[in-house]
Amino acid sequence: MLRERRLPVYLIVTDGFWRCRELADFVYHVDRVEGQTQLFGPFESPPDEAHIPAFIEGLRRRMIERQRELRAKGTVTPE
Repeated sequence: MLRERRLPVYLIVTDGFWRCRELADFVYHVDRVEGQTQLFGPFESPPDEAHIPAFIEGLRRRMIERQRELRAKGTVTPE
């Protein structure tokens, strides 16, 4: 998509919803969900195709760091 059009890119980071990954889990255990979602951006698309891999890697690093921050708050911890 980035090769075809230069559009703003948004990064969505979510964690904690794994406890209700199946419908039965959701129906019977929704009270256990402690999920959080954060939206970041917009980020400008890279100016040309050569910069796309670095752009994607930068978004990946941001996503990992933000997820660490969510988990560090103590409300979302994987089992």
